[in-house]
Amino acid sequence: LSGPVIRDTHWEVYTDSDHAGDRGGGTRSHTGVVVLCNGVPVHWRSKKQPTTSISSAEAEIYALDSTVANARYINWKRE
Repeated sequence: LSGPVIRDTHWEVYTDSDHAGDRGGGTRSHTGVVVLCNGVPVHWRSKKQPTTSISSAEAEIYALDSTVANARYINWKRE
């Protein structure tokens, strides 16, 4: 039992971070990740980063790390 096989797929992964975000919720930044397959969202996630970033560049680096981990996970599930 298997589903249809889609041969020509186009994957896109987007990420963004919000440095320290809404201060009322704490000082940690937030990371957002969305994975698209042929323009359709197949995975999305938003969560607080594990540590407090001292700069927006550091928050973006944490976001990139989280995005790569999510993309690898989605690729593993896809295979």
